[in-house]
Amino acid sequence: MPIGNADVYGNTVKFSIYDVPGSPEYQSLAAGVYAGIEVAILCFDLTNQASFDGLSAWVSRIDGGLPAKGVKVLVGLKGDMTRQVESETARSFATQNGYMYFEASAKSGQKDVNEVFCVSAAKALDIPLPPPPVSAANFYSCIRQSPRCQINCSLLPKQH
Repeated sequence: MPIGNADVYGNTVKFSIYDVPGSPEYQSLAAGVYAGIEVAILCFDLTNQASFDGLSAWVSRIDGGLPAKGVKVLVGLKGDMTRQVESETARSFATQNGYMYFEASAKSGQKDVNEVFCVSAAKALDIPLPPPPVSAANFYSCIRQSPRCQINCSLLPKQH
């Protein structure tokens, strides 16, 4: 489903997002979606250990269908709530499987989502990321606040 264009670090990028349900009856449909995609974003619930434990099966499916140049992204959701999965555990899993790792929270707002899409698109399209600020620890905070990285469409409203 096309959802619109975004300015990703000075480059116009068209986003089309396909949501693949996790239910077993839909898994056969997922294989057709993987062909031709440039980025696979796999989400799990940081407050639910079973959600994290199920990632290995999804990683196998994605690795089997994603083109060799495809970008793989793992996103831990509900980072503002009491966790059952620690950041370091999820980050380690992501690294071991060749995924970039992000965390997002509904409480912190749209900026976390923008970061996931902007950095993923930049990596897929070889768009250089902006230089890190003086403190590398603040790099992702800087990206979240960048007005150049906004998803401009009706489903993901532009942040002011």
